This record gives sequence, C-alpha cells and structure tokens, in this order.
Amino acid sequence: MNSPSPLPDAFWSDLLKALRAQQCVLFLGPDLLPNLRLFDALCRYLGGDLASDPPLAPQDTLAVYPNEELFLFAHSGDRAALSFRLDDFYREQEASLLPFYRQLAVLPLPLIVSLLPDEGLHRAFDEEGASHQFVCYNFRGRAAGDLRPPKQKRMIFNLFGNVNEADSLVLDHDDLFGFIAEFLGARKLSDTHVAVQDMLGSGSTVFLFVGFQFDKWYMQLLLRALNPGKFKARQFAVNPATAHTTRVFLSQQFKMTFVDQLPPDEFVRELALRWQTDQSTSQVEGGNRPTPAQLRDWLKNAQTDRVLEALDAQAQAFGDNEQQHQVAMLSARHSRLELSLLKGVISADNARLEANQINDALLHLIAQLPQP
Repeated sequence: MNSPSPLPDAFWSDLLKALRAQQCVLFLGPDLLPNLRLFDALCRYLGGDLASDPPLAPQDTLAVYPNEELFLFAHSGDRAALSFRLDDFYREQEASLLPFYRQLAVLPLPLIVSLLPDEGLHRAFDEEGASHQFVCYNFRGRAAGDLRPPKQKRMIFNLFGNVNEADSLVLDHDDLFGFIAEFLGARKLSDTHVAVQDMLGSGSTVFLFVGFQFDKWYMQLLLRALNPGKFKARQFAVNPATAHTTRVFLSQQFKMTFVDQLPPDEFVRELALRWQTDQSTSQVEGGNRPTPAQLRDWLKNAQTDRVLEALDAQAQAFGDNEQQHQVAMLSARHSRLELSLLKGVISADNARLEANQINDALLHLIAQLPQP
C-alpha cells in the first residue's frame, strides 16, 4: 500500500477542482529536479567552474554572476558564440527532464509561463499529443508563435526567449535591464504580452509556482508584473530552497503559501497521478456506484477521502447502519491522521502504521460489497 501523502486530501482536492475548471496557471522555474542546478551545469558545459574561488568564467565570457545567473561579455560576438551552444546544452538535459515534462502534458493547464529558454517542454507536449501553442517572448520586440490561442488549447509561454533566437535571450545585465524596461515599462504592450495577461486575469483561481527562483531580486519584480491582482488567486510555491526572508516577504505581499512537503518533481508526479485517477472515475461519479475494483484503485492511489465518501453513500443507499458507523469511525481516524501530519506531531513510521491500519479496515469493508 502506498504511503500517505504528506499533503492533506483537501489541498489536492482544491487543485483538482481548479484543473477541472481550467483555472490553474503554472509558473515553471529551472529548479525542477533534486541535485540539478541548470545554471551550474551550463557553466560546466561551457568550461567554467562555479565551485572555484573566484568562480571560473566559461569560455567566451569575461565573468559569471552565479546569484543572478548572468554573464559578462567583452563584445556581442562572444554573446552570440555562447548562445549558439545553448540549444545543445538543453537537449542534453532533456533525458532527465522528459519524465517531468510528460507529467505536465497530462494536466489541463491553460497557461504555462516557463523561465527556461529551451523547447524541451514544447517537444514533450508534441510527443504526448497534447494540443498547445508555443510562444516565446522577445523583449526586443518580436515574438514567435501564435499569439492568441483558442480556449481549447493550452499555451506554453517562454518568458526568457528561445535558444533558437539569440536576440531574445537574457544572458547578461544589459539584456536583463532591457527585458525589465520592456516587460515592466509603460510602452505599448506586444500582442503576446496582452494575450498572456488576458489569460492570467480571466478567472484563474490558482497560481502554482514550481521550481521558481524567488530569491533573485528581479524575480520579485516579475511576480508583481505577472500577477497584478495580487490577492485574486490562491498562490502556492513548490521550491524548498527558497530563503526564509524571501518567504516572509512573499507571504506578506502576495499571500503565497509554500509547499515544502514534496520536491517539485514528486509534487508534479503526484498531481498528475491524482488527475488521471480523477478523470478515470469521473463517469463513475456521474451517477453510477463505483465497483469494489475501482474503490481499491482509488485507495491504491491515496484517494482515501473519495473511498470514504463512496462507502458512506453506498451504506446510506442500502440502509446499512453498521457500515455507516464503521465508515464514520474510519473517517474520524483519517482526519486525525491528516491533522497530525500537518502539525508535524506524528513520526513518519507512526503515520505509515496508522495509514496502513485505516487502509486495511477499508479493504475489509470493500470486500463485503456485492460484486457487479
């Protein structure tokens, strides 16, 4: 039996509700996999070494700034030389990132704002047959891709450009200041910018930040620009590495809730699994009673609340007071377990033991149901 999720069922239920309504927007940063910092790996790929003191700058650069993840170039030719190698670097990373990208393709996210400049997510969606439009922002005034996607399609929006368009990339401080002036300035907004802001403001109820690097000063500016109605949507951040002072600021300014119980890759994996389970049972919930096999599948996928609700409904339908009583007792135990997990007052071993005992009792009730 799977271990209980460290996050309560109510949290996942809220996310699934937003997904069903296509009201969940994803902001995707580079810190997606454990023990992988893409900028550090990029510097090594380019011949640099951030572990040395001072950091050894990659080829074709005069200096590297790890905190900002930017370079210093002697002239534009060096910038162009480095940009030509970026696509090869990101393609090398796709083997590690592809499972993560495929899980995102399962989810009905109307908009994914990505800070990665590669096309890996776009290619993964194509391979999975996930209908979408791919748009790359260019702070120098041009954009690639269709600008206003139909409502039935998703949009992947590369905020920091595309590795195949060198002038769209944000590689040094001049690029960064140009980007900020264009994206945050009072100039006439591009069609791309307008389309994205329309999607952010059109009824989105959940903003989900995964692997987002909030500690960078300019990320907080971008957050304000991308999120003008600060308190309109519920906002969750999945990046355990975020500094405490940054968390306090974002909690106060944006009512951001930090989800530390799971790293980004495990969080997305569980969300995709729960979404697939939700979809596979949607017809059952439309009026038919779930079969014992379906109930066992729900339990295997940690959908304990769903199993309890279904068993209670069946007990009421058959007038089985004894089963109703047993379900109520198990529901109370499950609620106490989730509360203890949230408060951190139960050890992992004890939580696993209690969850297994609840699951065993539920399996016993399921086994007593009439077979279809």
